[in-house]
Order: sequence, then structure tokens, then C-alpha cells
Amino acid sequence: MSKHSHRTGDGPGIDRLGTELWCKIAATTPAILLTILSWDPQQGTLTRIYSSDPAFNPVGGTKKLEVSQSWTDTCIDQGRRFVAPTLTELQSAFTDWKAIQQYGGGAIVNLPLVAENSTVAVVNILGPSGSLTEDDIERADHLVSNVADELVRYIINSTPIAGGH
Repeated sequence: MSKHSHRTGDGPGIDRLGTELWCKIAATTPAILLTILSWDPQQGTLTRIYSSDPAFNPVGGTKKLEVSQSWTDTCIDQGRRFVAPTLTELQSAFTDWKAIQQYGGGAIVNLPLVAENSTVAVVNILGPSGSLTEDDIERADHLVSNVADELVRYIINSTPIAGGH
């Protein structure tokens, strides 16, 4: 798939938002993959609702939270971005690091989407190990921030989320 190919799950809202975001991030950073996963705190699961490469990360894929406690504390509980800039740091945070490495990834930025002080989803940006500079991370964070409210509205209105959202 080309860098700008995409596949999404829940219709034109997330398709448009995810594709626009991916095209901007792909054009301005060395990122190789963008996914958006909704968070279900009752089940402790993340469900992929957008993927720039569905052959590798299919939409609808659900995974139990199997990451390091530092990732959970930072990204889910505190709603702050998590960065693993090298393969070594990625290995210590993610149990699926081998699949990520086989895809060509070795650096990741996870940007939580927060509503009412709770994380509702996470935007994941993957790049080769050591490729995402601080400038790239800031640029990606800014691009996500520009669409965060719209993404959160879509997720709350389209995805079953605990707490009556």
C-alpha cells in the first residue's frame, strides 16, 4: 500500500478525519502508519476505528490492554502523550513490538483524545526507530490537536463508550 492508502471502519466521519490527518502527518513527518483506537475502560480494550494500512492493522481489531504500566498511566490515566522514540523503548512498552518491528516500525507516538477528563481514544503514529524527532512529534501533536474536538465528537457519538457517551 502507498503511504496515503487508507481504510476505515465507521463511515464517512472517521474516514474523512483519519484520512485528512494521515495525509498531513505523512507529508510532514517520517511516519509510516497512523491508527486511531477507541478506548473502552469497562472492558480494558482498544478497538481500531481507523488505519492508514488495514492489511497490517485492520479496522475493527480489538486488543486487550497489554502494554507497560507506564504507558497506561501516561496515556490512558493521565491523558498525556506517550513517546517511545527507539525500538528499545518500544520493546519495553508494547508486547506486540515484534509485529511493529516487522512492519518497519521502531518509534511510536501515542496521542490520547480526552473528553470530560477521560481518555476516549488514542491516535498512534508509527515511524522507523529513531526517525521521529522532537519537531516531528510536536508537528504531529499540533495536527492531531487541530482535529481533536471533531474526532472526540465523532467517537462519542459513534462508538459505544462506558459512562453513557
